[in-house]
Amino acid sequence: RTLSADNLSIVLERDKNGQYNFSNFVLDNSVKNFDLKISDSHLFLNNYNILFKDDYYKNTYKINGDYFFINRFIQNKILDISAIGNLQINNDKIIPFKFDIKTKLPFEKYICDKDLKIEVLLPFFNLKYLDNYIKEYLDKSLINSKKS
Repeated sequence: RTLSADNLSIVLERDKNGQYNFSNFVLDNSVKNFDLKISDSHLFLNNYNILFKDDYYKNTYKINGDYFFINRFIQNKILDISAIGNLQINNDKIIPFKFDIKTKLPFEKYICDKDLKIEVLLPFFNLKYLDNYIKEYLDKSLINSKKS
């Protein structure tokens, strides 16, 4: 399955309680939360604009670019993704980026895998913006690993 779009604009929101708002993507406003599941799919975006308003951590991310491609995604198995674009956080300086990531999933299980490929060009990016997200991800990963 392949999905492609040109000149796509997306607004994602996370409220102050940490809940994601996907109401922009559904017709029935009574739908508050749902799980997004994509498997064995390809996604190609040509000329995209993504705005992510995160009231939980009080950050606004503007991402735009010429190319975003998910070559392969199988939930909990594999992710192969590439993109070229620009990132702006909280109206700070615009940062150009380019990345290629190919990994087995879940990521934390295969971080030392010989086939792991992560190439990221993100000059002058201040990692402080990722602190809370990394901590949240690691906390959830630890909780999930204790359940197993």
